[in-house]
Amino acid sequence: MAVRRDHTVEINIFSHASYAADNKRRYYVDSPLVQDSICLADVPGTKDINMSRVTAATAYLQQCEMTIVVVDIKRATSDQSFRQHYLDAHSRRHHGSVILLATRADELNDDGGSTLQLDPVAEENIAPIEEKLADLTSELQAIEDEIEANKHHMKRLKSSVQLGSATVEQRSQHDALKAANKVLASRKKTTMPLVASLEKERKDVRIACRNRLVAAGMSRMYSHNTGDDAGAASFCVSNRMYMRHRRGYNMTNLEKAPTMKLEDTQIPAACRYIAGIPSQGRLAVLEHFVLFKVPMLLNIVQMSCSKSTEARIEHITKIIDKTIKGTEGRVRGVMNKWVKTFSNELTSALSSHELQDRFDRNAEKKLEELATINAASHKALVNKRGTYQQKKLKINHNLNASLLAPAKTAMDAAFRNVLDTAPAALKAQMAQTIKTVINDLNKQLKDDPQALAGDAYQLCFGKNRVGYEEEVTLKVENARKDLHQGLIAIKEKAVKPGDKGYLFKAMDEIYGAALDERPGKGKKLKDVRHAYLEENVIGLDGPFAAIAEGVEEDVKKLIKNTCDKLRKEVVEMLKTIRAAFQRQKNRKEQDTPEGQQFRKELHELVDEARRILEGVVTKSLEKCKENK
Repeated sequence: MAVRRDHTVEINIFSHASYAADNKRRYYVDSPLVQDSICLADVPGTKDINMSRVTAATAYLQQCEMTIVVVDIKRATSDQSFRQHYLDAHSRRHHGSVILLATRADELNDDGGSTLQLDPVAEENIAPIEEKLADLTSELQAIEDEIEANKHHMKRLKSSVQLGSATVEQRSQHDALKAANKVLASRKKTTMPLVASLEKERKDVRIACRNRLVAAGMSRMYSHNTGDDAGAASFCVSNRMYMRHRRGYNMTNLEKAPTMKLEDTQIPAACRYIAGIPSQGRLAVLEHFVLFKVPMLLNIVQMSCSKSTEARIEHITKIIDKTIKGTEGRVRGVMNKWVKTFSNELTSALSSHELQDRFDRNAEKKLEELATINAASHKALVNKRGTYQQKKLKINHNLNASLLAPAKTAMDAAFRNVLDTAPAALKAQMAQTIKTVINDLNKQLKDDPQALAGDAYQLCFGKNRVGYEEEVTLKVENARKDLHQGLIAIKEKAVKPGDKGYLFKAMDEIYGAALDERPGKGKKLKDVRHAYLEENVIGLDGPFAAIAEGVEEDVKKLIKNTCDKLRKEVVEMLKTIRAAFQRQKNRKEQDTPEGQQFRKELHELVDEARRILEGVVTKSLEKCKENK
C-alpha cells in the first residue's frame, strides 16, 4: 500500500506515567477522511483511577465537535457504560454531536430461531427464501428416504444372490437399484449446496433486520435518555467483513470470504456520514443560530415580558383547563374499554350453554325429588323461599343451594380469572394514561415562556412533579383495590344462594308467583305450584340467566364508579395545580410603574436586535454561504 506522508491521523495516547499528561504519536495512513482534513482521535482515559488522565481526556474531548461512541452489538441496549458515554458526549455539545456505532454486526447467535422479531421488510424478503428452503428440504428428505428404501431392497436381493437362489430378473433389479442410488446421491450432492446457500441468504436477511432494529433502538434510546428528539446517527458495522472486502478474497475459500456485502457492513455509510460533517458543521451551526436559535430567544424575551402577571396566569389556566378536559375524556375512554371487555368476558363465561345445560339437568332432577314430598311440606318449601327443615324427621331442603351447586365450580373459575387480570390491567392502563397527561402538561409548561416567567413553572409545578406522580400511583392503586374488593362482593352474590344473591332474588319472584297459583277444576294445588316451578326454573328464561344479567349490571356499575372516583381525584389534583398558578396573580412586582417601564424599554431593545439580525447579520451569513 502506498503511504502518503502528508496525510496523518493524530491520536492522543494518554501515558500511565504521571509526569506525561499525553504523548502525540503520528500514524501515516491513506484515507479519504484524513485527506479532507478530518481529525480522528481515539481518546482513552475517560474512565480511569488516575484522575490526571481523566482530566486530560475530558479536556481533549471538550474540544471535539463530534463524539463516536462504540459498543458491542450484543450489548447495544443494555450496556450502562455505553449509555453513560453518550450521555457525557451529549452534555458536552448537545444536539447532533454524537454518532453511535455497534460493532460485530455480522454475528447472529440465534441459529435461525424465533427470538428475533422480523420487521415488514425482512418478512417480505424471507418469505420466498423459506418457501424455497422448505421445498428443497422436502426434496432432500424424499431423496434420503428413497435411497434408504433402495438399500433395504438391495440388501434382500443381495442375500438371494449370495445364497445362489437369485433369478436373472432379481440380479438386474439389484443393478437397477444400485444405479438409481447413484443418480439419487448425485441429486443430493447437487441440492445440499443450494440448501446451504438459502440458509446463508436467510441468515443475511435476519442479520440485516437485526441491524436495522438495533440502529433504530440505539437512536430511540439516545433520544429518550438525552431528550434530544433528533436522535443520533446510528450504524451497525462489521469491520471484519469490511476488511475482507478491502484485502480481497478467494471465492473458493468460503471461510475467508466475506459473509456480508460491502454496503451491508455499514462502514462506507459511516464514512460518508463522517465525511459530510464538515460541510454541515460550523456553517450549519451558525445558520441554525442565526435563523432559529436567536429569533427564538428574542421571541421568548418578548413573550415573557409582554404581558402582565394576570394575563400570563390566564394563559396558563387555559392550558390546565384543556388538560383537565382531556384527562376526563381519556379516563372515560379507558373506562368504556374495560367495561366492555371485562363485563363481556365474565358474562360470556357465566351464560355459556354448557353451564345452562348443567343447571337445567340438575334442576330437573331436584324438582323430580321435590314432587314426591307431601303437599304441606311442598307449600312450606315454597313459602319459605326454597328452604324447609324438620329435624325430627331429618328433612332438610335447600333448593336454591342445590340448584346452584353444579355450576359453582365453573363460576368460581370465571371470577378467579377476572380477579387475576382485571384490576391489574385497569391499574396499568390508568396509570399510564394519567402519567402521560402529567408528562404532557409538564412538557407544555416547561416549553412555555409565560409559564417560565417569574419562576412560576418551578414554584407551582416543577418542584412538585415527583409528588404528583407518586400521588397518581397511590390513587390508581386505591382504585385497583376498590375494583378487586367490588369484584369479590359480586362473586359472593353470584356463587352463594343467600338472600343477597342474584339467584335468591330471581327465585323469590318465582316462589311468590307459585304461591299465587290457583288450581283448576280437578287439579291439586301442589301439582299446579310444582308445575309452575318446573316451567319457570328450567330454561333460558329461568333464574340462572338472571345471575349473568345481575353480574353484568353490577360489574359495569362497579367499573364506572371506580373510574369516576379516580377521575374526580385526578381532576382535583389538576385543579390544585391550577390554583397554585392562580395564586401567582398576587405577585404584582412586574405590574408596578417601574415594571411597565422596564418592559417598554426591553421591547425597544428586542426590536433593535431583531432589525440587526434580519439585516446585516443575515446578509453576512449569505456571503459566507456563497464561498461554501
